[in-house]
Amino acid sequence: MTDSEKEPLIQSPPRRERLASERSIHSELSVHSILSSPDPTGCKICPTFITDLGYKEKLTILCMCLITFVQCLCFSVLAPFFPKEAEEKGLNSSETGMIFGVFELMIFLTAPIFGAYLTQFGILFTYISGCLVAGSCSIIFGVLKWCPPGNVFLTMCFLTRGVESLAVSAHLTASTAVIGYIFKDRASLAIGFIEIFSGFGMMAGPPIGGVLYELGGFGLPFWTLGGITVALAFISCLLMPAITDDSEQNNRSKLAMLKSPYILCVSFVIVCSAYIITFLDPTLSLHLENKYHVGTLYVGLIFLAAPATYTFSAPLIGWINDTCKQTNIIIVLGTFLLALCNLFIGPAPFLNIPYTVWIICVALSILGILFSIAVIPTFSALLKGAESLGHELDYSTVGAVSGIFNSCFALGAFLGPFVGGALNEKLGFEWASIVGSGFMVFSGTLLLILTLIKKNLILPTQTQLAEETVEKPEEKV
Repeated sequence: MTDSEKEPLIQSPPRRERLASERSIHSELSVHSILSSPDPTGCKICPTFITDLGYKEKLTILCMCLITFVQCLCFSVLAPFFPKEAEEKGLNSSETGMIFGVFELMIFLTAPIFGAYLTQFGILFTYISGCLVAGSCSIIFGVLKWCPPGNVFLTMCFLTRGVESLAVSAHLTASTAVIGYIFKDRASLAIGFIEIFSGFGMMAGPPIGGVLYELGGFGLPFWTLGGITVALAFISCLLMPAITDDSEQNNRSKLAMLKSPYILCVSFVIVCSAYIITFLDPTLSLHLENKYHVGTLYVGLIFLAAPATYTFSAPLIGWINDTCKQTNIIIVLGTFLLALCNLFIGPAPFLNIPYTVWIICVALSILGILFSIAVIPTFSALLKGAESLGHELDYSTVGAVSGIFNSCFALGAFLGPFVGGALNEKLGFEWASIVGSGFMVFSGTLLLILTLIKKNLILPTQTQLAEETVEKPEEKV
């Protein structure tokens, strides 16, 4: 077998021209061949969407979507019954909240590390091992029903949940990097497509968890979903092609991208957006029950409003962003509108509007759409910011961007319930919501000012791109 026949199907830029001639008969099966097809201007053509991919790449995307869906189920499945079980084990609400919160905290701490060293760890290894460990931890979590109560139960929950979040961080960073690399020019649309499965998983998790809990008790939800995750990991081993990064290594730290004011501003937008949406998790149900006397069943249905509209709007927003190429304008518009819409959920006292449930329901539905407007384009913005700093968009760069994106989102999702919950106790729901809107306005204003001051910060000019295209071969010679 020749060396060319051993080459994996998904490659990074430096080998494109050589592989195109050696493996042209297999080009329809390789993402590499799609990415390396030059247009008349010398630029690379990226696939517009999944229909442009080969058979193997479609299987890769399908595996990622299914595992994303199942892992979101695993994350949200314990919401309906775990607080009651934890109370029976002698834990208070604060300790239960920390068990929930440690998941996001670990992702925040580890995602940048996985992203920065993704190619050193091995992309496919990071992805598969993350799935296997996460599924195994979910199965183990179901056994904690028989764990002694008190501190022993609390410690075991922390350990199991912490290791699971570490594995999810690895899998999430690797999968986002692969998606972002394949769809470089359509990253927002691709992320929006993946968010369909993520959103469905988050929405379906609580009802599926409730049904499985009623059928088989505490362990059945975790054993079922953990087993499915492990099975999908093994299936991915068989179906997914090898993924390697053969780009020229350099000594430039990928985490040094965080020194860029633009990348910092976009990251702050991600944190604030995640904060404002997760702030509602521990506070909205009490607000609805105490002020509007809404029953538990209706509270659950109201909670579905924002995730549902976000799930269905995310691909559309991604397509609009990739088509219009006005990423900054879309993000800034999303932040300001998201801040405004959030005021109607309280509603804010200074709005002088009646306190009615239907206003909250409409506001939550619109909030999901505006959340996608603010967040979905940010991944493309981070990619463009990295490119403007001179980083080639290979797997190592896209992996670092993926780590930053997931870490910032996890930080906001961690701060939302904790900081938001504390503000809710001190100020009340209405004024705590106003603080969240203030964060959004501040982040959007920073990005707007930066955009107006440095219009050429994001992307180099077409002339610069053309010069780089001509200079690179000469430098090698």
